[in-house]
Amino acid sequence: MAKATLLAMTLPAAADIQITLGSGGLKATDTEHGIQFKMGGRIMYDYVNIETEPKNGESQTITNDMELRRARIFAAGEMNDWSFKAQFNVTEKDAGKPEDLYIRYKGLGQFAVLTLGKQKEPFSLEQLESSKDITVLERAAAVEAFAFGRNVGLTLAGGWSHGYYAVGIFEDTTEDAVANKKTMNDPAITGRFTATPYKTDNALIHLGAGYSHRQGDLEVSEDVFISTSMQTYNFELGTSIGAFHAQAEYFRSIQESQIASEEDIKHDGYYAQVAYVITGEHRGYKKGAFKRIKPASKAGAWEVTYRYEGGYGKYKDFGLETANGVAHTAGVNWYANNNVKVGLNYGIAEMDATEEKGQSLRLRTQLVW
Repeated sequence: MAKATLLAMTLPAAADIQITLGSGGLKATDTEHGIQFKMGGRIMYDYVNIETEPKNGESQTITNDMELRRARIFAAGEMNDWSFKAQFNVTEKDAGKPEDLYIRYKGLGQFAVLTLGKQKEPFSLEQLESSKDITVLERAAAVEAFAFGRNVGLTLAGGWSHGYYAVGIFEDTTEDAVANKKTMNDPAITGRFTATPYKTDNALIHLGAGYSHRQGDLEVSEDVFISTSMQTYNFELGTSIGAFHAQAEYFRSIQESQIASEEDIKHDGYYAQVAYVITGEHRGYKKGAFKRIKPASKAGAWEVTYRYEGGYGKYKDFGLETANGVAHTAGVNWYANNNVKVGLNYGIAEMDATEEKGQSLRLRTQLVW
């Protein structure tokens, strides 16, 4: 009889099937036939308080509420060279909407893995880190503004001991393209390359760069748009040395104006963050992205973090607009075990042009399985 464990739990199984239950979900493995199936999910409940203060004005509370930030459930499986993942939202607002929905083929080897379906575009270190793994509770404003999230497409990816790459072609998701069923007329091309020039069991240096070319709509007057192309770049730097880890990203986008009298529209944004695990645990790393802390004792792991961000970004987490600004966020995380995390963040931000200020307090309880 095989064993399955989550704390002190055991589950019966057939003699040729292994069943485990832990931080990666419920997993059943048929080692004889090369078949694996697993189910899991995540729940994130937040208390959020956001206040804004216009220049020379009184502060105003934008949000003071409990919210279900994320609730998802997934099923995934492997059948020799083939695998799949189907992950769906189960919140009232987005119930039934897919997050990940793809088929993957690994028969060409580790240097050429093909993935077809809805998936994250290979762009931005923090965007590619799972929401359950990121250190600061919300992603940086620049990541929200420049990264592309999930889209339907085809990617080719591969990795080796000191590097990883991914490149893909994705459908155009602009409103005009979707409305006219022309999502593949001008597809987006997105790619990313990462390297770890220094890597040991307890330390590494991460370098990365990404690029995306896509079509877009540029507003030239009220309700008048013209088609234009946009190029977006990013550069990544990260490290994890013992209990210390840090990462930073710089983004730049250039949207062609297509009008002789107008200059191209250019935006720049960036962030840098550091963190230290007081209890000494080391942050994991896999396929060009950092993973969350795994406690070494039953008392859990404690982590403190700070992030500075600036330039163009979506500063909605501070109750502010999408524009140029600066923000500071400090936080503390308690990883109770491999499944549960409790985090507290406090941040302040200010817009460059309007000098409007915003502050945010966020307390999150996270359970993943």
